[in-house]
Amino acid sequence: MLADGDTLPSVRQLAQDTRVNPNTVVKAYSELENEGVITSVHGKGTFVAYGAEERLPAGSEQVTHALRNAVRMARDAGMSAEQVRQLLEDELRLAANNELRGMSG
Repeated sequence: MLADGDTLPSVRQLAQDTRVNPNTVVKAYSELENEGVITSVHGKGTFVAYGAEERLPAGSEQVTHALRNAVRMARDAGMSAEQVRQLLEDELRLAANNELRGMSG
């Protein structure tokens, strides 16, 4: 978790760390800045805005928002709807298997 005032990675660094196109990071940062969650200071970097937590959606809204962004990123990366669906199903199956292993161990 990041706190108010924390520095975010540069666009280049985050793109490299997450293996996504830098343009996708720029779009995400821009959207977060428009929502008042982060702030950019030319020549200094990008930071978590003060009071950002209050501006973020909560609970299921946050999950919905994250899924929409993930689908948008997948489509921007050239994935088909079927590929995105299959990836989500695989992740759900993996999570369910991990839950079952946790309950038996």
